[in-house]
Amino acid sequence: MPEQPPNLLGDSVAGPRGLSIRFKLTAVIAGLVVVSLGLLAAFTLQQSRQALLQEAVRRGLIIGRNLADYSASAVLQKNSLDAVVFAQDALNDDAMVHAVLTDETGTILAIRASSAKAPAMVGSVWAPLAGEPLTMEGLPPNVEVVESQDPVSGEPVLAFALPVIKADVRVGNAYIALSQAKIRQVMEETTLKVLVLAAGFLLLALAAAAVVANVIVRPVQRLTRGALAVGGGDLSVQVDVSSHDEMGVLARSFNAMTLSLRRAQDELVEKQLLKQELNIAQEIQQGLLPKKIPVVPGYELAAFYAPAKEVGGDLYDFLRIDDARLGLVVADVSGKSVPGSLGMTMARSVLRAQALSGRGVGETLHKTNEVIQPDIRRGMFVTMFYAVLNASENTLTCANAGHNAAFLARGGKVLEIAPEGIALGLVPAHQFYVDELVVGLEAGDLLALYTDGVTEAMNAANEEYGDDRFKAALARAAGLPLERALQALLDDVKAFVAGAPPHDDITLVLLRRKA
Repeated sequence: MPEQPPNLLGDSVAGPRGLSIRFKLTAVIAGLVVVSLGLLAAFTLQQSRQALLQEAVRRGLIIGRNLADYSASAVLQKNSLDAVVFAQDALNDDAMVHAVLTDETGTILAIRASSAKAPAMVGSVWAPLAGEPLTMEGLPPNVEVVESQDPVSGEPVLAFALPVIKADVRVGNAYIALSQAKIRQVMEETTLKVLVLAAGFLLLALAAAAVVANVIVRPVQRLTRGALAVGGGDLSVQVDVSSHDEMGVLARSFNAMTLSLRRAQDELVEKQLLKQELNIAQEIQQGLLPKKIPVVPGYELAAFYAPAKEVGGDLYDFLRIDDARLGLVVADVSGKSVPGSLGMTMARSVLRAQALSGRGVGETLHKTNEVIQPDIRRGMFVTMFYAVLNASENTLTCANAGHNAAFLARGGKVLEIAPEGIALGLVPAHQFYVDELVVGLEAGDLLALYTDGVTEAMNAANEEYGDDRFKAALARAAGLPLERALQALLDDVKAFVAGAPPHDDITLVLLRRKA
C-alpha cells in the first residue's frame, strides 16, 4: 500500500472543540449591543435630567426675581405685613415649598411655606439651605442655586438665593425653594420607558445576532472541513463558497493556497535540482581561483575573495608566463550567480590561452575580447585589470579593460595606476582598445588590485566606502607585514559597513616588492 501522508494537524483533525464560533459570535454581538444600549440609556437619562433641571432653574429664577422685585420697597422699609403678602403670592406656584424675605442682616421679615409648619420664625436669622451649588450657563452671578433638602419635610429641593435691590442698593435677600419631586417623577417615567425600549432592542439584537452568526459560520464550517482535509494530506480539496464578500475572498484564497501547496511540492524538487546546479557552479567558481599563492623572488603576494551570493562574478588569477614574469589578473563580470560564473569562466580560459602565448598585456586583452565578444551573453561584460610583473627588471606592465584603477603605496603616498580601456565583451574587435602603462617598482612599494565590491561597499545609510577611504587605509597598512596589511584593509571595510549585508563580491590582491 502507498505510504499515507503525515497528519500535519495532529489531534485537531478530530474536529473543533469547546464553544462554537456561532455561540462566541452571538455572545460578542449581544455583549456589544448591551454595552451600547447601556451607554445610550445612561446618556439619554442624563440629558433628560439636565433638561428638566434647566427648566426648573428657569422657573425658579422667574419666581425669585418677581418676589425680589415686587418686595423691594417692603423690605427697604422692613414692612413685614406687606412682605408677607409678596411671600404668599410666590407660593401660588404648585412647585414652591417655601418663600423667605430677609433684610440686609439676614433677619426674617416674612416667611411662607406650602406645609403647615414653616422652617423658621419671623424675626429670627435665616440660615440659607446648604447643598451642592449648580453651575449652569446663563445663571446670573449674583444668584445662588443649590440642590438641598427642605428642613421640614426632608424632600429634595432647588434652593434659590437672590438679592433684593432698591435704587441700586442691596436692601435684603429673597429665598425660595422649588420641589424636585416633579423632576424625580419624570425621570422615573423616562427610565422605565428607556428600559422597555432597551429590552425590546436587546431581543431584536439577539435574534439578529443569531441570524448573522449563522450566515457567517456556515462558510466557516466549510472552510474548517477543507482545512481538516488539507491537514490530512488531501491537497486536491476545494471549498465551494460562491459569495463575493470577505468569506468568499477567504475561500478563494484557501483554494489558491491548496493549489499553491500542490505546486510547491513540484517546485521543491526543482529547487533541490537548482541547488545542486548552484553547488556545481560554485565548485567550478572555486576551481577558477588559484590553489596557492606563487612565489616570486624579491616579492610577496596575498589575495582575498568573498562572493556576495552563492556563485560570484569576481575573479583573481596568477599566470606564470616564464621564470621572470608573472601575470596578475583581477576581473569582475556584470552578471552574478550561474550566468556570471560561466561568463567569467569563458573570459579566464581565453585570457590564459592568449597570455601564455607570449603576447603583451594590451594585445592579450585585444585577443580575449575578439574571442569572447561574439559569444558572451547579451548585456554581459567583463572588466579586467591585467598586469605582468617582471621580477628581474622590477617593472609592472599594466592594461585596464574598464576596471577600477590600481593603487600603489609608496613613501607614505598612494599613486593611482589607471591606463584607459573598454570592458571585454562590450564592443567588437575593431572598436575595442586598451592602453599599456609600464610602472617601475621600488623597494617597499605596495600594489593593490581590487574589484568595486571594496570601494563601493555600503553601510546601513547607503554611504559608499569610496576610493579616498581605501587609499587612506592602504597608506596606513603599507608598513605592516603583507598578510596583516591585507587583513587591516578588510577590517577597515568591515568596520565601515558595520554589519550591512554585502551587495557585491569583494576581491583584493596585494603585491609588495621586498626592501
